Amino acid sequence: MEDRYLSKAKRIDNGEWIVGYLYRLSENNPPFIMLCSKYGESYEVDEHTICQCTGLKDKNGKLIWENDIVQDKRGSLYKTFWRDKYYQFSWACIKSDIFRIGAEWGLWSFKRFEIEVIGNIFDNKELLESEEK
Repeated sequence: MEDRYLSKAKRIDNGEWIVGYLYRLSENNPPFIMLCSKYGESYEVDEHTICQCTGLKDKNGKLIWENDIVQDKRGSLYKTFWRDKYYQFSWACIKSDIFRIGAEWGLWSFKRFEIEVIGNIFDNKELLESEEK
């Protein structure tokens, strides 16, 4: 579960995702991510793309991050988000034939072998489009 302290975000200079430990020198300075595998190396990141690791992995062993889009075995899609009121990560249904769009559950509601990360809200905006009109 040490992964839960990691953050990821897109680099300002080239738009690539970077994973490491988030830090900011002060509120007036931009956020940086320090790489865990390369001590001392850090990059300025787009603060709108900062995602915290949930510490959980999907059925393929891929880490699940805040703002990831996951799919269950029935084909329903969910967005991972931080719920301040409850201090926990949760799922919000974004596409389903079974559940109401917008329905929310705690991350513990699904077993990790039932879900798969298929994208995120930044790189896969088309997955957020609901079929409901």
